[in-house]
Amino acid sequence: MKKKILCLAICAVFAGAYITNKIAEDSCEFVFPEDNVFSIDAAELEGKTAAECRIARNEIYARHGRRFNDEQLQGYFDMCSWYEGTIEPENFSDDVLNEVEKSNLQMISEYEARMGY
Repeated sequence: MKKKILCLAICAVFAGAYITNKIAEDSCEFVFPEDNVFSIDAAELEGKTAAECRIARNEIYARHGRRFNDEQLQGYFDMCSWYEGTIEPENFSDDVLNEVEKSNLQMISEYEARMGY
């Protein structure tokens, strides 16, 4: 319970343009819980905010232990129960991503572009 309260407090501090209360209410967990094994379709992206898309894109990298230079992203993922950031951004390689993850990154990016995010 303490971690959830701390997560809500941290996420509220980082609310800005990136992290929304809705995401904070979800206990700093996944936007797309299985985007490492299942493809995201366009319908699942409909209605997602710029903040949710940004988190969704970066949670793919975070699953592989990537750390982030952006303080808001790093703070957000540090509060996620599943996150273990061990790889500095300059040492991270996209080679660890599987084809589903690469496809999902493309799908999210295309949605963001279409929405003007």
